[in-house]
Amino acid sequence: MSASDAPQAAPQPQAASSQLTKKLQKALTLRIDSQASRDALKCLSGFFTENTVHTRRNLRSSIEGESLLLHKEFVNSFGALER
Repeated sequence: MSASDAPQAAPQPQAASSQLTKKLQKALTLRIDSQASRDALKCLSGFFTENTVHTRRNLRSSIEGESLLLHKEFVNSFGALER
């Protein structure tokens, strides 16, 4: 068994704390007043109409489903041009 095949040990509490600290610092340094952030939140609000556990859990699949529909429309539009 090589070193890369060996099971990974659970992260040490200090390492986990360090990772959490980095994530918190990154979140706190985000510029939510920038135009790009406002545009992203406005776009997201179309998918996220109510703040429930169900909608939060299904947000990714909702966005992926919308993306799939847009891609299908794009392909169908080009299919009409080929005819």
